[in-house]
Amino acid sequence: MKKRLSRRDSLWPDAAEVVFPSKEGGWAQVPRTIPMISALLDTPAFGGKDDPGRVYSVLWAHSYGDGFVEVSDPALLALEAGYLTARAERSFDERMKQLVQLGFLRAKQVGLRDFGAVLLPDPHAILRRIREKEPSRIPDRWWSAFEARCAAVGIRLAESSAARPVDDDEDEDEDE
Repeated sequence: MKKRLSRRDSLWPDAAEVVFPSKEGGWAQVPRTIPMISALLDTPAFGGKDDPGRVYSVLWAHSYGDGFVEVSDPALLALEAGYLTARAERSFDERMKQLVQLGFLRAKQVGLRDFGAVLLPDPHAILRRIREKEPSRIPDRWWSAFEARCAAVGIRLAESSAARPVDDDEDEDEDE
């Protein structure tokens, strides 16, 4: 981390004053592969024009590293996902149903909310299973880039089970 900060500060001497301070809070703990996965979810093979990847990213941002999200205000999450019209909550619910069908989340009803509680299973294991069963859904080009990204950030893609993180002892500065 010191090496990164030194490099950053050599490029932008005022960086410490202008970047969002990591000690302030407001951060989410998500796998570094979530942007790629969300983009894949927005392709025709997964959701196309329905863009479930936007909702998926928002859910990860509300997780505290435990894969659990309580959805107490679906309208707020819909807004965060970019749904601004009168049917925002309906669009959010539709995308949530897609994500359940695709296996990228599990949901429990809480009160009158169908999606009151959400579990985010390991997306790497889900993608590995999809790739094994329906390889045409995940383009080879995307998959090879995904494997490279996983390797770069220390995620091991198991051959047929859940992805396993690399030991915490390894230095992640090489990725960054």
